[in-house]
Amino acid sequence: MPKNTVNGDTILTLTNGETDVSNTNIKAVVPGGTTLTDGNIVNLIKNENGVSDIKSGTGELAEGVSFKHKLTVKRSVDEKRIILGIGNFVDGEEPTTPEDPTPSAVDDSYNTKNIYSSDSGTIYGGYTDTGNAQN
Repeated sequence: MPKNTVNGDTILTLTNGETDVSNTNIKAVVPGGTTLTDGNIVNLIKNENGVSDIKSGTGELAEGVSFKHKLTVKRSVDEKRIILGIGNFVDGEEPTTPEDPTPSAVDDSYNTKNIYSSDSGTIYGGYTDTGNAQN
């Protein structure tokens, strides 16, 4: 997860049918320098059409990072998100920050991956502090 992730951010938004992650182990790594704190929620995966429950989920800290809050990865109460909850978060309570900020104009060709139940292997997402993550 990018270190500038804040409460309510969405890491990956999917739009094509319900997302089946039922056989998936999801691990979210919180980097050093994070501003996330007790009660915060990060949407790791979001699909308005629904998200199945995950096989397992863990939240971990990047190597050398100390953090006093428990990390929980699970499906949200509304069944539309896989969330990372920080500390004593309230499942089903919406974050107080905007969930989906208006994106800036970017070249997003190659940045879409449709996931089907017959897909196998590993899927990676791109991130960059400057410019566009492409391909």
